[in-house]
Amino acid sequence: MKMGKKYNDWTSEEDEAMLNIIGGTEIARAVLRGERKLTIEEVLQEPKPGLLTLAGTITVRPAPNFDADEFFNTKNSSVNIAYVGYDFTALLLGKTESPNANSVSDAGPYKTPGQNGASEVVLCYYTLNEDSVDDPIIAELGGKAKVEITLVEIAACMTKKANGDSGALLSDCVNVFYVCGCAVGVGWYGGGWYVDAGSVEDPSEWCAGDRVFSRDS
Repeated sequence: MKMGKKYNDWTSEEDEAMLNIIGGTEIARAVLRGERKLTIEEVLQEPKPGLLTLAGTITVRPAPNFDADEFFNTKNSSVNIAYVGYDFTALLLGKTESPNANSVSDAGPYKTPGQNGASEVVLCYYTLNEDSVDDPIIAELGGKAKVEITLVEIAACMTKKANGDSGALLSDCVNVFYVCGCAVGVGWYGGGWYVDAGSVEDPSEWCAGDRVFSRDS
C-alpha cells in the first residue's frame, strides 16, 4: 500500500530553501547521522512602525487681531506667499475664528477676536511614514479634537519660516494641518509658499515624508 507524506503541504521549493538555510545537503545528512545538530532560536520581529513618527515640537505666538484674508495673500509683505488655492479661499476664508479655536461662523472676515493671539501655543509635528489619506492620520493622532488647529497658528508657523529658510515647516515636502474639518497643505514651490485646502474625505493621499502638525495636548 502506498503511504502518503506526513507533511502533505510541504513543497519541493521549501525543501530546497531549507537546505540552503542549513548549508546544503552534506550538512543536512550529517545532522541526520547525528554528527551535527541544529539549534532553533526564535527570531524576534521588529515592531512595525506606526503611520507617524514624532519629529519635534514648535512654539508659536499667534498674532493678535489676525485677519486671514490679509495674511494668506500673495501681496503679503511679511511672508513670501506665491499661491493661495481656490479651495482654501472658498473653504476657510471669509469666516470668523472663535477665541476657543476649532469653531467658526460666517459673520465676517476670518479674524482672531481681541488679544486671543497673545498666548503661546505648542504644536507637535510628525513625519508621515507611508502614503495615506486623512482618516488614518487623524485617528492615529487622537481624533479631530487633538489634530485641529487654527489658521492663525498656521500663519505663525509660516512667519517663523517666511522665506523657506530653516524652521519646522519643510520646504521639500508638504506640511499638513487640519482646520475646521479641512486638510490644509502648505508647501514651498517656485520661490514661495503655496497654500491650499480640501475636505478630509478627499481620496487623494499625502505622501510618505510629508509633515503633519497637531496640538501638543
